[in-house]
Amino acid sequence: MPLLQPAIMWTAPILYEMPASGPLHWMNRLNPLTYLVDVPREWLGQGWRLEEAAFPVTIGISFVLLAIGLRSYRYSMPRALECLPRR
Repeated sequence: MPLLQPAIMWTAPILYEMPASGPLHWMNRLNPLTYLVDVPREWLGQGWRLEEAAFPVTIGISFVLLAIGLRSYRYSMPRALECLPRR
C-alpha cells in the first residue's frame, strides 16, 4: 500500500478537472479518492443533487463500520497480548 499511495494521490483529480475521455479519465474512474474529492467540490460549486445521495450514505456506513472495528479492537487487543510469550 505505501508504494501505491503516491500514484493514487497523483491520479486523483485534486488540482485539475476530470477529463471526459482518455486514459486519465479511466484512471480517475478507478481511483477511490476521485469520489471523495469530486462530490464535495461539486456540492460547493453547483449545489447538492439527488444523484449524489450515495455519498453521505457511504460516509455514514463507513463511520458505523469504523465504530464496530474500534470496539472489536478494544476487546481483542488485551486477549492478543495475553497470548504473546513472556520473557
